[in-house]
Amino acid sequence: MRMLLLGLVVVAFFVVPPPPFVASRFSGERPAKDCKRVLFVGNSLTFTHAIPANTQRLANLLTNGRSLCAVEHASPGATLEWHWNNRDTQRLLEQPWDYVVLQEASDRAYGEPDEMARWVERFVPSIRRSGAQPLLYSIMSNRWDADARRLLRGRMDGIAQQASARLVPVDGVWSDLLQQDPAAAIFEPDQHHPGPYGAYSAALLFARCLVGPLGRPAAYILAGAWPMPTYRLLLGRPDVAQPAVDTALRVVESHARTCGT
Repeated sequence: MRMLLLGLVVVAFFVVPPPPFVASRFSGERPAKDCKRVLFVGNSLTFTHAIPANTQRLANLLTNGRSLCAVEHASPGATLEWHWNNRDTQRLLEQPWDYVVLQEASDRAYGEPDEMARWVERFVPSIRRSGAQPLLYSIMSNRWDADARRLLRGRMDGIAQQASARLVPVDGVWSDLLQQDPAAAIFEPDQHHPGPYGAYSAALLFARCLVGPLGRPAAYILAGAWPMPTYRLLLGRPDVAQPAVDTALRVVESHARTCGT
């Protein structure tokens, strides 16, 4: 029995995640009053590898007191239309925010741009009435060829300009990182959802856009990462090593003029 208990303790120590660095994915969460407040509205392209949580953590680690509180409301496959008709989303929009990030579903963004524009234009006045700034998450999939990516980026640029919303060019950052290293873990094996480096660089870009210039980041273990983050932490195996975080910061800075504060 004693050996069994010892074994369970060892398993828990190595497998159970450490206490979360930040809170996210709680649709009813109210952010603290003494920080810039950002709400992420989207689907799995937002919540995979905890992009909002890492945005908050990076902003708070790499600035001098310009704190950020991120809350995420994201559901698998959700479109902006779904969110517009979702009670939890509407309740969240009634709360005070400084920024609201909108992420459209990839199939709709690529295949039904008029529908994407329609729902962005619904959201933006509501967001502005609450005193927040709307931002549009410029998505990307490695399943699309270069022409398709350029087409979608042009559409998203146009929609953002028409709605007077700031565009956060995650697609541009990912494209540049892949040009420098085609083997970089920008995507998961499905070539669609963000991988660890994709999530990290997206979060770094959001942090830069929301709070301004950042200090030099250190090698990084993703908040909310899985599997066995405690094990990685103990063995000193960051998800993103120092050369990669330096490269990501350079690329993010080159794109920050699109959305920078």
